[in-house]
Amino acid sequence: MKRALLYVALAAALVQVGVARSEAPESQAAPKTATPADEVKQMEKRYTDALMKKDRATLEKIWSHDYTFTNGQGKLLSRAERLENVKTAATEIQSTDERDVQVRVYGGDAAVLVSHVTLKAQYSGKEASGEYRHTAVWVKGAGGWHLVANQITPILQ
Repeated sequence: MKRALLYVALAAALVQVGVARSEAPESQAAPKTATPADEVKQMEKRYTDALMKKDRATLEKIWSHDYTFTNGQGKLLSRAERLENVKTAATEIQSTDERDVQVRVYGGDAAVLVSHVTLKAQYSGKEASGEYRHTAVWVKGAGGWHLVANQITPILQ
């Protein structure tokens, strides 16, 4: 009999906990996790901010070891060349406005970002301000998302 009362009390306590949980306000619900596309957009912003601030340490973390960049003049630059351009201020971005950002994710660990970018900038010591189409390839590894390649193409008016 005592055992039966113990089971009834335990069941009643569990029911009360379940009712309390179902009545909890939505503000206490678990936060929504970011999608891979959201993560890539966040990394793209972090990359742009680091480039504008000439933050080489952050860029070294973001760019993969085999990173390549094709600038608006069609020149292919390696990671080392790009880092040197940031160091010497040959690459200098005064302002950027990225819009129409679209991210396509493949398999959860690869993504292609395309956007329209308005830049006030220099690349490799040459004036590069203008309107561009931008394509970036991101890959997720053990250390998070890394930029493996990107390219900007001038939009001719």
